[in-house]
Amino acid sequence: MRPGDHRVCFVGDSFTHGTGDATTLGWTGRVAAAARNAGWNLTAYNLGIRRDTSADIAARWQAECDARFRVECSPYIVFSFGANDMTVENDTLRVPIPESTTHFRNIIGNAKAHCQVLMVGPCRSATRRRMCASPRYAICTSNSPPISASRICRWHSNSPAIRRGDAQSATGTARIPMAMVMR
Repeated sequence: MRPGDHRVCFVGDSFTHGTGDATTLGWTGRVAAAARNAGWNLTAYNLGIRRDTSADIAARWQAECDARFRVECSPYIVFSFGANDMTVENDTLRVPIPESTTHFRNIIGNAKAHCQVLMVGPCRSATRRRMCASPRYAICTSNSPPISASRICRWHSNSPAIRRGDAQSATGTARIPMAMVMR
C-alpha cells in the first residue's frame, strides 16, 4: 500500500453518481477500486446528485469537499458536470451558457487553488456538442484536458438507461478505470 491518506471527492451529477448502474458502483466506485488494487490508500467520496446543474454544484461542492478534507491528507477532486446545464427544457437550456461558463470557471478555479483537480467530460451527444461549442470547454482544455467518456457511452449505447432516454446516466461505466487510474 502506498503511504499517505489519499482522499478523492467525485463531484457531479447522475453520471458521477452512477445512476442506472445495476452494480451500484458507477464509474467512481470502479476508479476507487482500481486505485486501491494498484496500491493506493484511498478513500473515495461519491458526491454525485442526479439532475444537478453547475449552479447546484457551485452552491455545494466546497462545503462537501472541505468536510472530507478536514484532516491531514492528500486531497483530489474529480468533477463531472455540465450535461444537465445543456439539457433543453421548455425550448431553453436549463442553465444559459454564460451562466454555466461562469459557474464552471469559478468552480474549477477555486478547486485548483486547494488541490489537484480533474474534469471528466460528458458522453458524445447533442448535449456534448453544445458544451464543446461553449466557452467553458475552452476553459477546461486550456487548464487541463478533460477525459472524455464518449468511448464508455458508445460502448454502452444499448443500455436500458439510454434506451429510456436517460442518456446522461452512465450505466456503461466499467471502462472508465482504464482511462483514469491514479498513477
